[in-house]
Amino acid sequence: MINKILKDPVVGMTILTLIMIAFHVVYQPNSLSRIETEKVHKFEVDIFFEPGNDGVTVRTFLPQDNNRQEIIQESINSGNLTTSTLETDLNRQVVWTGTGTKHINYNALLSIAAVEYKIDNNLVIEENYPE
Repeated sequence: MINKILKDPVVGMTILTLIMIAFHVVYQPNSLSRIETEKVHKFEVDIFFEPGNDGVTVRTFLPQDNNRQEIIQESINSGNLTTSTLETDLNRQVVWTGTGTKHINYNALLSIAAVEYKIDNNLVIEENYPE
């Protein structure tokens, strides 16, 4: 009787599927913990100004890709202003210069990742610091 049941393809495939799921759960128990929702934030900046006769220069810091955040999507609407960017390891500064525009709009979708810092239990914390 058991031999007859095992010869049925549906039963055989069901048993094989259950065995594969069991092996997967046993040998990769942390795989479900890697499936987490991603926190996405919308970041928007509107800068309004009145340019003088000599034009305008606007400087600001904007997000950059690093180990704590990823820029998923980014758009800058600055009319006919000339844009230059200065990037370092710590930040990204954008400079707009020109005439004829009174508004800059910046939009970004950012994926933010938590960073966990391990502090040594033997770390000595000073009680007095020089002024």
